[in-house]
Amino acid sequence: MQEALQRNPEIRAEMREVDAKRARAPQVGALPDPIVMFGQNNEGNFVPFTTLGKFDFSEVYMGFTQEFPLFGKRGLREQVASSEADAQWWEYDFARKQVIANLKAVYYDLYYSHKAMETVEKNISLMENFAKIAEALYKVGKGNQADVLRANTEISRLEERLATLDQQKGVNEAQIIALLNYPPETQLGRPAPVANPPLPFR
Repeated sequence: MQEALQRNPEIRAEMREVDAKRARAPQVGALPDPIVMFGQNNEGNFVPFTTLGKFDFSEVYMGFTQEFPLFGKRGLREQVASSEADAQWWEYDFARKQVIANLKAVYYDLYYSHKAMETVEKNISLMENFAKIAEALYKVGKGNQADVLRANTEISRLEERLATLDQQKGVNEAQIIALLNYPPETQLGRPAPVANPPLPFR
């Protein structure tokens, strides 16, 4: 879970959005940028500054302007931006909880796939032994062919189930790798045994 919180791309993207909106809140409450103006009017000639002092309308001018919003407007802007940052944090918190919930669900699915495959493999081994016994009894005339056929049919059914579980295990592993943002070729180990804590009675 710690790795998911640190590595999951969705969580990291949401956290960047929170940081960006929190950083923006003080900026929107600041005064607008000042504007500096500079220009010249060159009457009678298009070459700059050549007629300054010769004609009445030749001039060089410079100016500075600063916008001052109405009282309280900057504070309101900052409050709105701060509220947007808070809303973004709740989106981040939701994404974080959603990723952890998905990770837990997929982890238990993977654990189930491993345990189910173990059970099916044991059943296949038992059925193979049963098939050998049934076949041996049939050969000496003490069994019937139906038992052999039923055992072989059950083995085929279990092998099909094992293949399905193996496929599901691969899907679960791919989901965990994606949630943890691991390279696609990462090989996951076997899930740790699931603890069964006692349920408290009240």
